[in-house]
Amino acid sequence: APTMLSIFGTGTDQSRLEGLIDEHDVGDQIKLLGYTNDVYDEFKQASFSILPTNQEAFGLSIVESMACGCIPIVYDVPYGPGEIITDRVDGFLVPFGDIRAIADCVRTLRTMSDLDLEKMRDAARNRASDYGSREIAQAWARVIDVTRNRKDSTAKSAIAQRELQIASITPLDGSNGPSAATPSLDVELCIDSRTKSADLS
Repeated sequence: APTMLSIFGTGTDQSRLEGLIDEHDVGDQIKLLGYTNDVYDEFKQASFSILPTNQEAFGLSIVESMACGCIPIVYDVPYGPGEIITDRVDGFLVPFGDIRAIADCVRTLRTMSDLDLEKMRDAARNRASDYGSREIAQAWARVIDVTRNRKDSTAKSAIAQRELQIASITPLDGSNGPSAATPSLDVELCIDSRTKSADLS
């Protein structure tokens, strides 16, 4: 059976792509489907995905594809794809702009045995599970713990070596403070230090 290509999204290349599809008479194999609200359903129906991005901070669409067992073929650009995909284990990384390499990956997938293909799909699903909400929350908790422990181990400022000065004194008249029967002062202190107010007695 021929390979079917569905292209999602919109942009300035649409009219050029339509022209190429007409020119090569491949409208029965290549569909321009625009924007989709159900990316998971599309990935579940697809055998592989091609994500020809030229930059990627974190490839959410890569993880979404892998979670559905849809093998991603992605340009190896900084900084996301190579952090997520292990080349030829759970997806494919190809040099940026190398269209022939993308075609070679498609050919590899089309000729792969069912057993090897299922192993790759399982590996993709397992890798995607590393980015579940529970796993990400645990990773953040570890980072926060390390940061807090590092901060707790640093030396505290010695308050005796700092100067305090009174910045202002405001008598409270009782209108929005204590009653007039118990007069008090609202005192603002300034300190030339990084010491937090919580550290001051």
